[in-house]
Amino acid sequence: MQWVRMHLPQLLLLLIVWLFALLVPYQVHQYRTDFKKYYQLKSTQQKLNIEYSKLLLEQQTFGSTPTIGARAAEELGMQAPAAYKVQTLSIAPAQAVNGQPSRAP
Repeated sequence: MQWVRMHLPQLLLLLIVWLFALLVPYQVHQYRTDFKKYYQLKSTQQKLNIEYSKLLLEQQTFGSTPTIGARAAEELGMQAPAAYKVQTLSIAPAQAVNGQPSRAP
C-alpha cells in the first residue's frame, strides 16, 4: 500500500500517456475521413457550379423572343392569327358625369 501511495503520481502520468497513445490513431483516422469527405464535397460543388452555369446559359438562350416563338410553333402548334381575325380595340376618353370631368386613374 505504501508503494502505491509513493508511486501514485507516476501511475497517473502513465495512465494519461497510455490514454493519449490510444486516442492519437483515432484522431488521425477521423482527420483522414473528414479530409476525404471534404474533397468529395468540393468535387460535387464544382460539378454543380458547372451545371448551374450551363442552366443559366440555357435560360438566356430560351428567353430570347425568336426562340420563344419558334418553340411555341414547334411544341404547341401555335401560329399567328390571320389578319382578318385580328380585332383592335380602342378606349374612348372618359365622359363627364353630372357636368364634372372624370378623373384619370
